[in-house]
Amino acid sequence: MSMDEQYIDQLKNEIEASRATAKLGEHLERLLKNADFIEVIQKDFCTNNALRCVALLKADSASEQVRKAAIEQLEGISHFQEYLRALMLLSTGARNTITEANNTLDELRGEA
Repeated sequence: MSMDEQYIDQLKNEIEASRATAKLGEHLERLLKNADFIEVIQKDFCTNNALRCVALLKADSASEQVRKAAIEQLEGISHFQEYLRALMLLSTGARNTITEANNTLDELRGEA
């Protein structure tokens, strides 16, 4: 197998590996536009629930256990939002990898 053939195989493997991540990004983009997701997850869970937790942290009557649970919920919200951001970044990177690899393949095929 020549160096060009090996490189072409490597590019094809990169494209294949990146497709699943790019596909997840497409699903996420649709999900983020979904009215139910926006209402239930973004507005109620991520925003309103976070505000309730912050209020619990400031409430004089809240026990240590309630405050600890509020902090855990805030951490969960933060982890979830970070996951969505990371997935979007990974997906963007995967799409760029696919585009660049396809462009390189086209160049290599044009030289052949």
